[in-house]
Amino acid sequence: MRSWQVGLWVMLAPYLLGTFVLVALPALMSAGLAFTSYDALTPPVYVGFGNFRLLAADPLTSIALGNSLLFIVIAVPLRMLAALALALHSINVFHERVQDGTVGRIQDDQGDIRRPLRPHQAELGRLGRVQVHR
Repeated sequence: MRSWQVGLWVMLAPYLLGTFVLVALPALMSAGLAFTSYDALTPPVYVGFGNFRLLAADPLTSIALGNSLLFIVIAVPLRMLAALALALHSINVFHERVQDGTVGRIQDDQGDIRRPLRPHQAELGRLGRVQVHR
């Protein structure tokens, strides 16, 4: 393995560990506990598919699944449309500012338009303070 590949794995390791600890491990534990009778006070007792039989017999299960499906069908498309509308609006505003020539200009409290600092106009001085050259 090349040294840059090792560096990539080192950078990826915290994300893989976090995904395993926060997503995969709880999912595996939940799947295992689904086949047990467990109340967090006594040790789990294996009941097989008994929990699923009780769930299928409960009339509230179909109502809960219907509500969840309805939420998914309504909320997900609405959020996607809202995000798309916001993105399209942002693109239009950006293109208008490009055409006006106001991209990169900042308006201060008094209404004066000033340009932000360019990279060559500011440099880090000692102690990390920014020195401005206008």
